[in-house]
Parts: sequence; structure tokens; C-alpha cells
Amino acid sequence: SVRDLSAEYGVNPNTMQKALTELERTGLVASRRGLGRFVTEDIRAVRELGRNLAKTSVRNFITDMKTLGLSLGEAQDLLNSQWKGRD
Repeated sequence: SVRDLSAEYGVNPNTMQKALTELERTGLVASRRGLGRFVTEDIRAVRELGRNLAKTSVRNFITDMKTLGLSLGEAQDLLNSQWKGRD
């Protein structure tokens, strides 16, 4: 239940309800009347959401690199070294 989840995670029940409503809106969770909520088995929906989150992260990264005055090449070098686990 919303109350159980909110108690488990230490958040207000209204906050938990809003989070669950948002998950339903994105298609990651579905409500079944009288049965509860269930996580989707639609792998395409999960992948699409992942791609959208990745795009947002990339846009934020680009904005941050430009703000810091890095060139495209410098940003690419930084990304490549971090991707490979090097500092």
C-alpha cells in the first residue's frame, strides 16, 4: 500500500502517491483494480525511458562542459578517460 511504502522509505504518503502516479504515467507501473500495482514487463518502455534519461544527462553534461569553458575535444577526452575508469 501507499502507506506501507511511504513508511518503509520514510516519506510522506502524498509524496509516495505522486511518485506512483508518475510511474504509471510513464508506463513503468500499471494499476490493476483490486490487485494492486505491478511493474511493467514491457522491455521497450523501460529501454525508451533509459534512452530519454541518457539524453537528458548528455544535454546536462554538454551544458556543464561549455559553462566550464572546455572544448568539444577536451570534453570527449574527459568522457573517454572516465568511461575507461581512468582519472
